[in-house]
Amino acid sequence: MKNTEILDVGCGHLPTGTPWAHKKRGTIGVDIKKAKGYADLLAEAQALPFRDNSFPKVISYWVIEHVLDVAKAIHEMIRVSSDEVYIVTDNALFYRVQLLKLLGCKQAYAQREHVHAFFPLHTKHFLKRIGVNAQVYIDNIQQLHKLDKIMIALSRIIPNLRDLVKSDIVVKIRKRNNMKNVKKSA
Repeated sequence: MKNTEILDVGCGHLPTGTPWAHKKRGTIGVDIKKAKGYADLLAEAQALPFRDNSFPKVISYWVIEHVLDVAKAIHEMIRVSSDEVYIVTDNALFYRVQLLKLLGCKQAYAQREHVHAFFPLHTKHFLKRIGVNAQVYIDNIQQLHKLDKIMIALSRIIPNLRDLVKSDIVVKIRKRNNMKNVKKSA
């Protein structure tokens, strides 16, 4: 793993439009299944087969909403990181789909594989409860879908829908802010 700078947990098929769409030199991809040859190693997010502090940066894009034990997965990512962990979840999509169903709109796609649902405030409380200090914010990392365009139109009428349009929750964890918590969870 010499010269490896990034661990991509749940690399999957690296869909077009994600910040990591093209596998870069110095990146190791880990997933529970081999998809189109992108995963370098098969492993679960809750049990990463690496030594402590193995990677300066750990990223996990659209994964934690599929993981059964989110707390364990996050603690594992912190453990193997020597500096930063970035986690992005698109789970507000679940709520957009549910709202559009209520409004009678045809559903373009469903997120049946999602085990968990997150919103920023819920995510902040959850991280605090499991002893993780992190920045949590919303951003639109993914490309807009047809559902998003409908939601943007609806948010002009119903202002509280604004957070549903910005669907990606980004969690930034600095290792140095979580050292005592990592030792406790080990």
